[in-house]
Amino acid sequence: MGIFNISDPEAVGSIIFATFVSIMDFIYIVMLFATIFLCVHLTANNKRFIYYIYLFSTLYGTFGLMTFLIFIIDAIKGFVGADTYLKDIYAQKLNEQMSGAGNLIDLMRYLIVVSMGLYTLPIILYGMFFLRITYFW
Repeated sequence: MGIFNISDPEAVGSIIFATFVSIMDFIYIVMLFATIFLCVHLTANNKRFIYYIYLFSTLYGTFGLMTFLIFIIDAIKGFVGADTYLKDIYAQKLNEQMSGAGNLIDLMRYLIVVSMGLYTLPIILYGMFFLRITYFW
């Protein structure tokens, strides 16, 4: 299937994918502990502190946005019935251990979408009713 085959755990694509995930987790943890270290040892007026906090904040936001996009794409693909990474890999392994693993993944997908909706609905309503937004119509 090629280098992008991630459905087989022994394929090169799965190994590259797992290595990339591990490296990203390591970078995230290093940034977290570096932020804690800088908060303890430097003051907020220090230029090095400001530079690194803004850098880490930007990277945290980028990671968060990428994660959010992955959740949205997986949810959309799951709702239209297409195969997703969760269903391809984890449902097969979970079905061997317990029945109904595909339903569990669908439930998690619905919970993520509902929680995002509950988070954004008050913000949208507040913006519509109390902010002076110029509409095009």
